[in-house]
Amino acid sequence: MSTTKDNILGNATLLGGKVYRIMDKAVMGKTYTIVCEKCGKSFTTTPKQLKGNIEKCPYCKAVYGYNAKKGVVKQTVKTQTEEAKRDESAPDTGKIKLRNVLKYPGILEWGGLFFKKKALLHIGKNTIGRKDDREPSEISFSDEYMSRKSVEIDVEKDNNTGGYRFKLTVLRASNPVIVGSNQLMVGNSIYLNYGDTIKLGNTVITFKEGKK
Repeated sequence: MSTTKDNILGNATLLGGKVYRIMDKAVMGKTYTIVCEKCGKSFTTTPKQLKGNIEKCPYCKAVYGYNAKKGVVKQTVKTQTEEAKRDESAPDTGKIKLRNVLKYPGILEWGGLFFKKKALLHIGKNTIGRKDDREPSEISFSDEYMSRKSVEIDVEKDNNTGGYRFKLTVLRASNPVIVGSNQLMVGNSIYLNYGDTIKLGNTVITFKEGKK
């Protein structure tokens, strides 16, 4: 399935800055259960077109986009007794696998209330440190208490979940490097979670989820 915005979303408006893409192509005319990755509740969908099917979770309004394929839908004849016993909340074809699609895997944010700044992380190694022309970091700060190329954040795609892993490693630390409540030494590594704070020198950085 193509992962371009046009093919997945059509003209849908993103809610909350994200969309969840169904990984498996559904068959037109069949009914499926979507388990919302945002709120955990279930709802049903029946694809009516090949491209650009859009559904919104009725509980939290998360947006789901997916393409479909043509197929044969088997029709079964049920007696009135069998139909009465059927649980209408449980479709015949089971659940659909979903993947959270983000334009940027993660964002670093810092600064005061009126002077917030942010930097986007990319897949691979992202170096962070004091501004220096001889040894520049990808994300640099004018903080004399921060080391040059102080840390790196290695962003890896997790093929099992469709998400990302963020591994921070300390390269240099003239002053303490603190992630949350953990003080790290040179060579130490830690996996980041959204919402973690990173203190380098006198600068406090917040690690946040990337948005569309």
